[in-house]
Amino acid sequence: MPYALRDLAWNNLARRHFDAARARELVLPILFEHSPQDPGRSPPLTDEDFAAFAERFQHVEEAIDRALVAEFGVWALGWRWTASEPGGGGPVGGWCCALDSIDLRTLDACLATAARAVAALAEWNVFLGELEARFAALATECRDLPLAAIAEQAANRLLPLILERTDASDAWYATLGTCLSWYLESRGYRRELVHKAIAQATSGTFESWIAPEPLAATSGSAAIGRAVASAVADPGVLTDATAAWRSVRERWGDFPFESPRARDPVATDGHARFIDTIDKARDPVRAARLHAALAACRAAAHASRLLDLAELVRWQHLVLGVDEVDFRDRDAFAKGGRECYPLTRDTRAQFEEALAGAADPSTPVEVRAARVYLDVCFFHPFPDGNSRSARLALDHVLTSAGLGLASAEPIFLLSIPADDAHAVWRLAHLISRFAGPGDP
Repeated sequence: MPYALRDLAWNNLARRHFDAARARELVLPILFEHSPQDPGRSPPLTDEDFAAFAERFQHVEEAIDRALVAEFGVWALGWRWTASEPGGGGPVGGWCCALDSIDLRTLDACLATAARAVAALAEWNVFLGELEARFAALATECRDLPLAAIAEQAANRLLPLILERTDASDAWYATLGTCLSWYLESRGYRRELVHKAIAQATSGTFESWIAPEPLAATSGSAAIGRAVASAVADPGVLTDATAAWRSVRERWGDFPFESPRARDPVATDGHARFIDTIDKARDPVRAARLHAALAACRAAAHASRLLDLAELVRWQHLVLGVDEVDFRDRDAFAKGGRECYPLTRDTRAQFEEALAGAADPSTPVEVRAARVYLDVCFFHPFPDGNSRSARLALDHVLTSAGLGLASAEPIFLLSIPADDAHAVWRLAHLISRFAGPGDP
């Protein structure tokens, strides 16, 4: 499953624009750029050459992904959520993997590869449309039902579509769980809570490469309904999200990370574009303030000023449009009260120590950017505007390294729990995919 999809809200995927001709215009130059000098060269046969070719194909696939997401939005991430590996039982059949789907040897081969990529994006777009239609029908069917029955009915209705789209390949039931979570989220239930319950209910009930018999499908859907109802009835409360994040933060070394040897240049300022689309649609004044803060943030980076609390405060004046900004003086809450950020006598010092690590050259820049972004989110230093401050902190780290984001949506729209031990790793890989040299 592509990075980020599991952490994206359904409403982020429902805003879609797709133009097949434009997608082809984006993909073809990437393929031509990476085509071998000798178009008639046969595929390499030695292990060394084959490995080099495989690495090139992976780079090409990432470049295609970056271009499509930057142009069409975060929903486009799913174009390579394929049924076979490495997609993991996804709903897209028109693409397989970089090695099997990309051919750069001739002009005709490049044209055919572009057609496959565009067809995969179109297929994903159609699938999302099918989900929308089923979600709408389910909302009518289940309007007056209790939650257990809503989840059971949704599983029953979505199961045939998922089996058809995935051909019951690989971990197809994980695709069912993700789509079911999106539906329940669209009905107002916490996605991270219901997704965990669904995953636990399907574990051992459904199997890879095997479509369930009718009785197993019925009993599995009923088990999902019971599990979801139980999880929502007793959700638990993360009483100290800051402590949970500090515990996770100390384990970031458990997930090895290497920066890519080569990066494609960034042609579009993804952060500025995010402000002009997502933020401006919410509030034009908010967007104007963010542009001013982003300019100040980048000026500080170009001047080699280190990221510290004083810099964040200066930018926060611009973000909020107020004269007085200081570290919060009481406990804070977010996500509808589900996360609490207690204030202790050590909180400020711990946060300032965390900010100091954002300049550590021994740590890959993507990890530093991801980590400082989550530091601001979960230390929650300000009474208001912490998510915007987190974005600026991440941008400062990247700009200081001469990097920018081709697209910011896949990063800024994520919802990551404070106790998610894989958070830094997932976020760092997303930053790596969309970051490249550029001077916004």
